[in-house]
Amino acid sequence: MTGYNTTQNRMTAGRAIISALALVALASCGTASATQLYVNEGGWWCDGCAFDPSSSPIQSAVDAADNGDSIFVYNGSYTDNVDVYKRLTLIGEGADVVTVTSGRWHYSVFYVRADWVTISGFTVTGATNDGSSGISLGSADHCNISGNDALGNYYGIHLGSSSDNTLSDNTVNLNNLDGIVLHSSNGNTLMNNTANSNCDDGIVLHSSSDCTLTSNTANSNNGDGIYLDSSSDNIITCNWVQDNTERGFYLYESSTNNNISYNNIIKNGVLQGDGSYHWQYYNYQSNPVEAKHNYWGAGMNNNMIDASIHDDEEGGWGEVEFYPFETEPVPCAPGPERPAFTTADAAIALQIAVGSSPFDSRYDVSGDGSVTSLDALMLLQAVAGSVEIG
Repeated sequence: MTGYNTTQNRMTAGRAIISALALVALASCGTASATQLYVNEGGWWCDGCAFDPSSSPIQSAVDAADNGDSIFVYNGSYTDNVDVYKRLTLIGEGADVVTVTSGRWHYSVFYVRADWVTISGFTVTGATNDGSSGISLGSADHCNISGNDALGNYYGIHLGSSSDNTLSDNTVNLNNLDGIVLHSSNGNTLMNNTANSNCDDGIVLHSSSDCTLTSNTANSNNGDGIYLDSSSDNIITCNWVQDNTERGFYLYESSTNNNISYNNIIKNGVLQGDGSYHWQYYNYQSNPVEAKHNYWGAGMNNNMIDASIHDDEEGGWGEVEFYPFETEPVPCAPGPERPAFTTADAAIALQIAVGSSPFDSRYDVSGDGSVTSLDALMLLQAVAGSVEIG
């Protein structure tokens, strides 16, 4: 029973932390009349009000809440499309124990259209139609999206015409197109997110400026790690961009004056005979850009880095000035592995093991050079606390 008690203690501690976060969020709303609502798989309730059964309990709680209220969602599997049209805090018990699946695959799981909304602690999946997302913000500002897992959607997380939001500590893997997409959304902060193994790009900025991307991981995507289209004046530092199929960074159509420095840009594109990669960095515009102080991989010298960059030497494109470059991995960037695993990671490992998802070295926890059902089992044991992986 020792392992069981350890797991129970960790779950209890996790619930206490989430509850504390909810109270802090309530306090920050600056209103003494805010109400705490609770949701389980059968319905919702609040202190002093009766249990209200519902087949869409999260949406029903949103409908019943007032601006400034907080909604806590207990562990379970929910089928819902949640329209968040009020200033609310929605806290799940944890992304490893709360899964919300789109009830209508052509709608996003969470669609936020109010300012100052917090969403944290959910796994969101099943929004697979063209343009739908695990979490979508539409004309919503000053929101906080953190600690969520978004997988198996068309987009993992999508922001449209939404500014001054913070996306942090989200895992946005294995989505049908892109991981995180910003469209006409300025002044946003993306920090400590993982956007790996998506079917196209990891992180995409379309017509989005003055954003900060730091300490994110964009690895093993079937397109580009980080893609900028008509996006300028962004700060993109301390990110890990590795093993993306087409390109590490892709700059397109007037994406200028971006600070892209102190990133680890490693083994992106196709390996060439000289040890360079086509393409680690692709400047598909006439404007010259800088990419100084980045690390390009072990043993990469000036000539190899230059050969890995698509710019004026390939004809008609703006020069990429990459010197000086770092000769050791940038320590402020995360490594290719996250320190903590969840049950969602075990599911991903199983998908890789049966061949339905591409290989990702993060899930080779046994260290044998492949991902098998053994790795998935070890990940489940790590979540339960019975083994350590590190």
